Amino acid sequence: MENNNKNETLSEQTLRIITLHTQCWRDGDLTGVLSLYHEDVEYFDFFNNTQVRKEELADYIGFSLPVKNQVIISHTDRIRVDGDTGFVQYTYSIKRSKGNTTNYRSCEAITVCDGKIIRINEYSSLIQTSPEPSKTKDKIGLNDLRLQILLSDLQDYYSAAKPFLVNNLDLSQVAKATGYSRNQISYALNQGLNSSFYEYTNLCRIEYLITDYLASFINNISDAAISVGFNSTSTFYKFFKQHTGLTPKAYIKQLNTHKQ
Repeated sequence: MENNNKNETLSEQTLRIITLHTQCWRDGDLTGVLSLYHEDVEYFDFFNNTQVRKEELADYIGFSLPVKNQVIISHTDRIRVDGDTGFVQYTYSIKRSKGNTTNYRSCEAITVCDGKIIRINEYSSLIQTSPEPSKTKDKIGLNDLRLQILLSDLQDYYSAAKPFLVNNLDLSQVAKATGYSRNQISYALNQGLNSSFYEYTNLCRIEYLITDYLASFINNISDAAISVGFNSTSTFYKFFKQHTGLTPKAYIKQLNTHKQ
């Protein structure tokens, strides 16, 4: 195989590498995708006018890989190659939690150097939002719109199902319920809200407690904290003060003062 590869023209090698890259995306093979990247790879997302930093690339790719029954892709042209650079065009759709589908058009210019991908320029544009999902799936590029869609879906799920009331709630349970992967949720919370799953869940508990569970909270702070999913008083106090700027007793005192 090595001897055959040495006899390839530059365009043939480029086509082979990009075709393999596309196949790894289709298979959801994160290790395979990353193995094709040059150690000095540059990844530019022109939709968001940003360059993905090398230390973030694994998370970026992991987030972008196809999600079963949620991501739909259709290539609109064959891979076209000119020397060390190839061009891939496709449309893709994201099925949202409420049944709507957001559609994008995307193009990638991929440059190969020494048998590895050294540069990717990714361009995407929003086409439309439709209630009817497409019927095929493949790769999807990560951008701010998709990240916001995930966060919106997560917020909808937390508001409707209130999973945080379960005191042993974990990321796997939320991933299974929403149809996203654990890595996707974790990455979106980190990038979009500068928060971890643990922080997000506990702050949702505090928000629920002071808006929908206030009477029980005022009557018995500790019992109310357990009822909304906290396992310990110390964790509850930490996140309560982080969210409100006050201790629970100071918050209740402030409420009583305003009532007078």
